[in-house]
Amino acid sequence: MIEFKETARPTFVRTTNDRDLPVNGRLWVDEQTGAIRKTELHAVDTGVEAHITVTYQLDAGLGVWAPARMEERYRRGRDSVEVRGVATYSKFRRFQVKTSENIDDPK
Repeated sequence: MIEFKETARPTFVRTTNDRDLPVNGRLWVDEQTGAIRKTELHAVDTGVEAHITVTYQLDAGLGVWAPARMEERYRRGRDSVEVRGVATYSKFRRFQVKTSENIDDPK
């Protein structure tokens, strides 16, 4: 597990008022392959507190680790009401684009 805490400016996440929003979190990384298995992100602003957790699984068809589930929790500072969301992902597909160019010689 790797923990991180954003301290430099500008931050990766910005608020709607274009203010810096430092985040912190953790990554679970497979020591053998370097694959990320799980991520957690926490952000606390004057108006809202956010926690996002994503778990990953190996997609056999693509041969890469892809998001499998995302859980989100949001809460306003002094409010006891919490908004929660869960998203699941599956059936990943690889898209390809092929292009070619033919340039006519004007001679």
